[in-house]
Amino acid sequence: MGNLCEKSADDEDLRKFYPSFFYYVENLEKYEPGGLHPTHLGEVYDNGRYKIVHKLGFGHLSTVWLAHDLQCKRYVALKIVAAKDSQDYKDFKDLKESDHPGRNYIASSLDCFWLQGPNGYHLCLVSHVLGPSISRMLLDSRLQPSIARSIALQATQGLAYLHSQGICHGNFTTSNVLFQLSINFDSLSEEEVYALLGKPQTETVKRLSGEPPGPSAPIYVVDMPDFANIDPSKLLRQNIRIIDFDQSFYTTTPPTIMLGIPSNHMAPESIFDLKAGVHSDIWALGCAIFRLRAGYDLFDDFGDSGINSHSDTIRQVVKTIGRLPAAWSHIPFDEDGLPVRNGKKPKKESRMLEYEPIERPLLDSVSSIEDEPMGSPTLDSITEQNNGESKAILVPAEVGGRYRNGCSELFWRPPSLVGTTFTLEEGKWVATEQEAEVLSKISHEEAISFHDLLSRIFTYDPMRRISAKELSRHPWFTGDFMVTRKRKEEGKELDRIE
Repeated sequence: MGNLCEKSADDEDLRKFYPSFFYYVENLEKYEPGGLHPTHLGEVYDNGRYKIVHKLGFGHLSTVWLAHDLQCKRYVALKIVAAKDSQDYKDFKDLKESDHPGRNYIASSLDCFWLQGPNGYHLCLVSHVLGPSISRMLLDSRLQPSIARSIALQATQGLAYLHSQGICHGNFTTSNVLFQLSINFDSLSEEEVYALLGKPQTETVKRLSGEPPGPSAPIYVVDMPDFANIDPSKLLRQNIRIIDFDQSFYTTTPPTIMLGIPSNHMAPESIFDLKAGVHSDIWALGCAIFRLRAGYDLFDDFGDSGINSHSDTIRQVVKTIGRLPAAWSHIPFDEDGLPVRNGKKPKKESRMLEYEPIERPLLDSVSSIEDEPMGSPTLDSITEQNNGESKAILVPAEVGGRYRNGCSELFWRPPSLVGTTFTLEEGKWVATEQEAEVLSKISHEEAISFHDLLSRIFTYDPMRRISAKELSRHPWFTGDFMVTRKRKEEGKELDRIE
């Protein structure tokens, strides 16, 4: 999600291309001089070394491709940076090897080279192949609680390592936290890779003018692999890598403009005062940790545009952690959701936000986290119960699926994503929601521990925010709260015996 201060290329009067039907595809308007490089399957780069095999992803400033390193006989991830951003792109190749536990969770480059294309000179970064992002996998699944805590600790340690090197990530979200792969891609043929990930799906690029898309744009765009039908236990490790340093900066030279991080991960001081640093990284980390455990974002309040504006985010922050400090409480926002700073007259109409702080909202948000169904029936057992009878039938929302009964070693799927329950009432089938009656809540002991962790992060005063190093020692990560719960259960059992 880009800087809201900039005029978007998506504005209708600037649009050059018909939008793609693919859900996960880069902004086609960025295919212009100075922008993204038009890439096609089968193309070979760096003097015939890297052959494009599949699409892995894209970012604000780049596209990422699965490539076959024909020289070293291995698969790599090839990141092609937009031309205008290549010269100053930060990949921090000088990160030191270290025994710091977080070093293992930072993605690093294997190689780099420059590519000349119709849109300019592009920096190309070569790295190890990684799996899908946490954000992608959480679209239709939830992490098992212990896995969520483990990954959250890895992410915290990784950020602590960056901070120890004087580096701020600047765009820390679950979209930039990727799973490591458990499978050795290097031993696979291209046909076997396609059998695993699916063959690349393409869609022709069309200009609104009816003219051919080239030379600045590709002939077609490529959809990302669909991991929905791949068992993650067979493909993904429980370890992660943090990626995407295109908005990173050294702590000694913080940016003076608004960060490009999504609004619902942006710290209040970054929104109101354009201040960024270690403390704003910690705020973003807290947002990511909550999503890891809950499966959704803490500060989401989508407006008419379908994305959070800064005013939407601040409204949700106030509801969650309380009233704004006096220095910010009287700052109005313009129609684009941007704060009107330093008493400047806004270019557009501005208004004061109506804040509605409520009692114990952060604890309530934590306590409402839903966990894996307890003893919920599988698809097969429900079908057997209904043979010859007009009882509840579970209708799958999608055919197949990576784990049919809703759980795996890494993930579980909420019932609302597995199917819909229909019951026969007065001769008609009536759809009923099953989620509320089968999902359990986070345990009281974990909720208290998790709330304590988040309370150390979500404070308005950046200087009071806990550091990543200190945060990594919190007992929530290791599940120490379970000891208290076990003792309580043992005490209840003893009472029953007596």
